[in-house]
Amino acid sequence: MDITRLQEWLERLNDIPQMEKRRKTFMDISGLAHYENIWSNIYAFFFDVQGEHGFNDLFISSLLELLKEKGQILFLNEFQINREFETNKGGRIDLLLSNEDTAVIIEAKVYHVVNNDFEDYWNSIVKNKKVGVLLTLREHPSIRTSNGGCFINITHKKLIDKVISKIPLYYLAVDNTYQQYLQDFCQTIYNVTAPMETKLLEFYYQNREQINQLSTIKNEIVRYVVNQFEDGELVKMISPDLHIAKRQNKAYVYYKYKSGEVMLTLLYDRLWNWKEHGCRIDIYLEVQGETLNQLKKTNESFLKMLTEEERRYLTSARFEKDGYEHYAHLRININPANVSELLGLKEKVKNAVINSKLLNIADKITQYCKK
Repeated sequence: MDITRLQEWLERLNDIPQMEKRRKTFMDISGLAHYENIWSNIYAFFFDVQGEHGFNDLFISSLLELLKEKGQILFLNEFQINREFETNKGGRIDLLLSNEDTAVIIEAKVYHVVNNDFEDYWNSIVKNKKVGVLLTLREHPSIRTSNGGCFINITHKKLIDKVISKIPLYYLAVDNTYQQYLQDFCQTIYNVTAPMETKLLEFYYQNREQINQLSTIKNEIVRYVVNQFEDGELVKMISPDLHIAKRQNKAYVYYKYKSGEVMLTLLYDRLWNWKEHGCRIDIYLEVQGETLNQLKKTNESFLKMLTEEERRYLTSARFEKDGYEHYAHLRININPANVSELLGLKEKVKNAVINSKLLNIADKITQYCKK
């Protein structure tokens, strides 16, 4: 690997494409973001003009406007909504919006292949006026069947874009809860629909060799740091009462006391992944289990055992987390421009911990909770 050439390439870079951060939705968190049935259920809810959501005809008017743009002029009033409508051949239409005269036959796709029996769908709905809609993530040719059927392709994103453009006309009558539901659904569609950005693809493949070399260098740096802090010798130099309890996650390591409920949590991924507070190592004195419960009950009494200097290490967020607490904190700032500091991480951490009051506080917690 030619480091000099790599450095020259980095210096020539004028612009690195920025990745757009996608906000997770409740559907993402619950694992439901990719299910067609879930999307169809939500569409059915919002297509209901009389629904409790209060958006009235927002969805149906948006859909009809898009169909009009594609040459399909349709009027649909006082319609019923059917989910999984059974066809003549036993198939299932995702969504059927229909009244006595008119029908909109909707097939909603997320990731599944478009291989439905659209002729059967068309034959199964007998109306004076009808149109099919194929909702997809990506652009897809509209489908024309041999029996005169026509399924117009509209992407989920285009439908949602149209909905969002019309929302200001409806907001005053809508409950905040349903506004949030709709916002979450819209964001889910954007998250699932958004392809890999063209600029990112172009940038990577135009600079693949250099980027892969940089990735290799980073992996070596991470491996070096992990090995430094998962060294049993370092732990014993800090305190013979500690042992390593969490390994190889490339972010942090636990140095636990024998009880298992008091430990030092060493966060080291801030050495290569920092935004605020700079390049650093954060070390927390963490308390869990019955030891934490006992401290909670008698915290004021325990605090009297600490010196003024020891109290300076206590975090302001004590007892605010579920099941554990970062009770005290030590920050070790690292100058990334100083190679000797990076090469001497083990020694720097050992000296910082020993010269701090974290071990004193840990000993006092252990003694106090034995009483």
